[in-house]
This record gives sequence, C-alpha cells and structure tokens, in this order.
Amino acid sequence: MRAKDNNKLSGQAMLQYAVLIAVLVAAFMGMYGFLKRSIQGKWRTAADTIGEGRQFDTEETDVYEF
Repeated sequence: MRAKDNNKLSGQAMLQYAVLIAVLVAAFMGMYGFLKRSIQGKWRTAADTIGEGRQFDTEETDVYEF
C-alpha cells in the first residue's frame, strides 16, 4: 500500500501552482497602475469639490501683513 505517497505533490502539480501564482502576481502588478490612477482621480475630484474647482491665484487673493 502506498498511503504515504498521496500526501506529496507531484512535480507537475507544483509547477501548475507556481505558474498560477506567477500569473496572479503579474495581474496584480499590471492592475497597480490603473488602481493608483483611479485613487488619484478620486482624491483630485474630492479636492476640487472642496475648493469648488478654483485654483490659488495671487491676483485675487488678499494678503494681510501685520
């Protein structure tokens, strides 16, 4: 009886797991740029909403010096 051999992974199974992990890592690395830009866009939208879309302008800003 070979009951002990059933617990071991074959070489092909280990290779399949390694390829699966490599594909998942590559997919996450590829999605990282899209995710980063998406988050930056959300932050930009939130900041524009707070500032009502206006940028700082030295001509229209009053500066009081003491």
